[in-house]
Amino acid sequence: MSMSQQLGTVAEYGLLRSVLKCCNAAENFSSSLVSSFHDRDKEAEENAKTSSRSRTGLGNLQKIYWRAKPHEAVDAVPDKNFILKHVEWVEPDYVLKENISLFGISQDGTSVSFTMTSPDTDVYSSDQGPFMYITQFKLATHLITMDINTFKGLADSLPEKNVKIIIVANTGRCGSTLLAQMFEAVKGTRVLSEPHSLLDALYLHNRKVLDDVTYGSLVNNIMKVHIACSTIKEDVKTLVFKPVFKCTPQIKLMMDGFPGSSVIFLYRNAKETVGSFMRVMAAFTKFAMLFTDMHEMMDYWLSDLPLPLPHSSYKWARDPTMLMTLSLPSAIALNWCSTAVCVRDYTKQGLNISCLDYKDLVNSPDQVWQKLRRFCNLPEETSAPLEAYKKDSQRGAFLSRGVLATTDGKKMKSSENWMKDLEKFLDAFELDPDLKILPDLLAIDQHIPDQGFD
Repeated sequence: MSMSQQLGTVAEYGLLRSVLKCCNAAENFSSSLVSSFHDRDKEAEENAKTSSRSRTGLGNLQKIYWRAKPHEAVDAVPDKNFILKHVEWVEPDYVLKENISLFGISQDGTSVSFTMTSPDTDVYSSDQGPFMYITQFKLATHLITMDINTFKGLADSLPEKNVKIIIVANTGRCGSTLLAQMFEAVKGTRVLSEPHSLLDALYLHNRKVLDDVTYGSLVNNIMKVHIACSTIKEDVKTLVFKPVFKCTPQIKLMMDGFPGSSVIFLYRNAKETVGSFMRVMAAFTKFAMLFTDMHEMMDYWLSDLPLPLPHSSYKWARDPTMLMTLSLPSAIALNWCSTAVCVRDYTKQGLNISCLDYKDLVNSPDQVWQKLRRFCNLPEETSAPLEAYKKDSQRGAFLSRGVLATTDGKKMKSSENWMKDLEKFLDAFELDPDLKILPDLLAIDQHIPDQGFD
């Protein structure tokens, strides 16, 4: 995207926000009038109810007339990024359609949104884009919203499905999108690449909107609804969840709710990961200053460290005073260490997680696939889906090879001392930079029985 195109995108978003403010002001004024005269005007009262955003036990189907956000990488929410018109109130199970998918949880945790696309559009397909949350925003024709209790009731009503669950945890910038697209090529497999409903739940818990019990229940309900929505087609037998790396602490909750899951942790060495993320940040920053600032971008890296649950662990790494001293590459390095120590600690607690080095994924694809096939109990006749290697896994997104190839990550480095910080982090976490302490998929012969959800 050129600078002029990005300027247009930001300008459109600003215009949409202005229109929303005017609409909200008009709605508030109208509501106050209706409140004053509702005893004399029952029809107006009924219209006010119809225009409200939620009804207990029902979903609000709304047509999208306009959507905008300042950059494709940022999240979108119904009340800030869409101009919507109410179509009808629907039963909660209306969302159980092939062209409807779970989108997100509101910032206050009170409502849930789904996107609807045209019937012939598959938001899960990598041909539409590498990340589900971006594809949903681009392709949705309608939104369905419902309050959190209605969502919970929907999840509670769903029967268990005999579907194989594979979870791809990762450090980020490590080939996880490539691996997901390898799984996608297996017949009967559907991939959920970075569903941001799970990230929304993480934010709610980290900001103490949700207690531990409610958080665990929400993650479980999100999984159940995703499974139900994405397996409407009877030929879908395997689901692959690839969460954002920030969601790594959730794999314990996901395995608790779905104990038959296969969990793979894909990682890359720290130095290469930081370098790759710095190129991403450099590409993003070209345009980000049009709608945000460096402080807000740093906040992403300093907040929500993917450390293992509970939040009382590794308090030194969560110390605000220490965090504020870090440069951007140091903060990225701390996230890498936090992700790695989360997986290490969970394996020590008995979780069956098999770990894969990025360099092995790239250099030994056939060997890696055979090990993955056995670990995940895929059919023996499943051949290695190597076609994914011939494509840019990030095609169609701002992380594509073409974009990053023209970006110099060194321009983003605010400190050349980040390697010293990395050494300190590794020492404090008792980690080695190549993560040899983790159970290596290629070094051990392990598998789990095909248990479905039982």
